[in-house]
Amino acid sequence: SRQKSFSGRDSYFSSNMKFFVTKVGTNKIRILPPTWKDAKHYGSDIFVHYGIGPDNVGYLCLDRMISEKCPLCEARADADRDGDEELAKALRATRRVAVYVIDRNAESEGPKVWAMPQTVDKEICAQAWDKETGEVFALDHPDEGFDITFDVEGQGQNKKYVGVRLARRPSPVSDEDK
Repeated sequence: SRQKSFSGRDSYFSSNMKFFVTKVGTNKIRILPPTWKDAKHYGSDIFVHYGIGPDNVGYLCLDRMISEKCPLCEARADADRDGDEELAKALRATRRVAVYVIDRNAESEGPKVWAMPQTVDKEICAQAWDKETGEVFALDHPDEGFDITFDVEGQGQNKKYVGVRLARRPSPVSDEDK
C-alpha cells in the first residue's frame, strides 16, 4: 500500500496517478464513473492516517482497508492508554472518498484521483437528489452527468469546502470521443 508519489514522498496511490489538488477559491470538477466492478457509488471509501513522520505523509489504515495489523492504530491505542489525547487524535484514521475527476480548470491534464473529504461527498450526494420529486441525478454519467463547483477557503487544518453546487444542465465529460 506504499508507493512513491510524484514528489518522491510516500503516497497511498500508485505513483503513475495524477492527483486533483483543490485550490483556494472556486474549483470545478466532473466526477467520472467508477472503474471497479459492481460499483454502487462513484467513489470508494478509504481510511487514511495523515500527518505521519517528518514529511507529514498519509498512509492507508491497514486495519480498516484490508483487515491487517496496523502499526499506526496500535500506536494510537498506546497513546490512548498513556492518556496522550493529542497524539491519539493525530494518529486516528480519517475516512475519505476516492474518486476519479476531471479538473475543469485543467482539462488537458486528463483524469485525476481525488481523496475528497466525506463531508464533501455527503454534500455532493445531497445536491444530486431532488427532495421534491425524489429524482437522483446521475452526476457521473459520461454523456448526461453534471459538473460540480465548490469554493475552498483557508489551507491545511483550516481548509473549508463551501457552496457545493451542481450544474443546472447535464453535459458530456468531453467533446472528444477518445
